[in-house]
Amino acid sequence: MFRRGHIVALPLMGAACWYAIQFMRGLLFAVTHLSIAIDPTIARPLAQSIEAYTRKHFSIHDPLGSVVTIRHNFPIIERITSRKNLDGSLGIVVDSAWVKALVNNNFVVNADGNVLKASLIDETVLLQLPRISAPPSALITKEFAIFTKNLNADVLAQHAIDWRNMHEIYLASLDYADFKILVSYDKLVLPCLIQACRRLYQQFCSSEKIRSLSKRIFIADLRFQGQIVTYLEGGNRDGKGIF
Repeated sequence: MFRRGHIVALPLMGAACWYAIQFMRGLLFAVTHLSIAIDPTIARPLAQSIEAYTRKHFSIHDPLGSVVTIRHNFPIIERITSRKNLDGSLGIVVDSAWVKALVNNNFVVNADGNVLKASLIDETVLLQLPRISAPPSALITKEFAIFTKNLNADVLAQHAIDWRNMHEIYLASLDYADFKILVSYDKLVLPCLIQACRRLYQQFCSSEKIRSLSKRIFIADLRFQGQIVTYLEGGNRDGKGIF
């Protein structure tokens, strides 16, 4: 025999279940089709593969699981977002990770310092990227990942990077052919340090002694604590305090 409290609770539970079912039906069956937008920085053949895979494997029953699966199969993808459109479609936007530089013409490095094949990126994007050259064996090291991840975008845009080894990395100025900055992989190369090096280079170029020297490369070495060491390739070194 039911007590009064049970008699009141049954209709309430039934109503809650009905509304829950209607809510789930609205989520699962209101979507008429998928609308997919792929980041234009991704190479077209790969973008087509991502779209085809997404249409086949994306499930409105498990959107989070679908995103994990898609990203696992396409590491170039950084983020996938979705929302229901007014026309009843589910809009899916696929974004790639920001690509920082072209490495050895065959690879790219993204914002996290991960090295990816250049063929994954649209050719028009590759043409506009800053350049890094490095021995192939360096690309898989954690030191290379640390250095490229920490590279400031403005610094990278102003220099061609020549990685000789983890303690000998040259930043060749794109503005001055005879000016390079030397760093190690763990040096945080800040724009203020770049400006300090440029001032030393310009001061040297404006001095009288430069006129009597043959054309050589001016090096500003940032590998030392608390100072910039400047010299000409093959010449004497001159330490300049910066702190």
